[in-house]
Amino acid sequence: QRFLSTTAETERLSKRLSQAGVCSRRQAEVLIQEGRVVVNFEVAKSNVPVTAEDFVSVDGKPISKSPQPRIWLVEKPVDVICTRTDPEKRKTIGEYLKEIGIEIPHPITVGRLDINSEGLLLVTNQGLLARAMELPSAQLRREYQVRVQGHINEEVLQSLREGVKIDGISYLPMEITMEKMQTSNMWLNIVLTEGKNRHIRHVMQHAGVRVNRLIRVKYGPYSLETIPKEKRWIEAPIHPQIKALFDAARLKKPSQDDDADVE
Repeated sequence: QRFLSTTAETERLSKRLSQAGVCSRRQAEVLIQEGRVVVNFEVAKSNVPVTAEDFVSVDGKPISKSPQPRIWLVEKPVDVICTRTDPEKRKTIGEYLKEIGIEIPHPITVGRLDINSEGLLLVTNQGLLARAMELPSAQLRREYQVRVQGHINEEVLQSLREGVKIDGISYLPMEITMEKMQTSNMWLNIVLTEGKNRHIRHVMQHAGVRVNRLIRVKYGPYSLETIPKEKRWIEAPIHPQIKALFDAARLKKPSQDDDADVE
């Protein structure tokens, strides 16, 4: 199924929806499978290439051209889930953003923090920007303050620094510094350059301890400490490092899309 001439500059339909801020690329693929996406008045049957001239709509609503990318730094509390909806009726990130005064039609998180984690969460209106920042190839450092129940000796910490394989999943080397030892807990500073699902919790469990507090304090060039305490969020300028990642992602051809897992 094709809708355009092969001489036009193309991008995958899912990428077009993501760039327009409708949803992530993976969510876009679900919308396509459900028959909710129309290209040039025909239901898209697959993730076809499209051009800027093609008319695209979702659920009958036309998709506008890609908005200028924006980034908000948000201080996420515990008990907020980073999904659009939740069958258990827990507070979603969209509900939380409205509560603190951020109005974004289709907020997209850069990676995720699980419901029990807190701290810096980046939110954007551009799915492609989020994707570019999440991929391990971006080499963006994520820094966390982590409290664990129990103690880890230096030998185990060193093995984690070198990277580990758990249940067939490889975790890249990470920076780990012991910051404070308490009677039954210890505080660690951990820096990652990738973000697998529940990454730190899985690694700490493998080391024989349990995470009882996890705070993200930095993501790439952005820091939690720049958010005013009384406001809980701030819109940040697009850092040159992030703009370079975004520009590179826009130039990728459909066949170059990276399907690596992210948070």
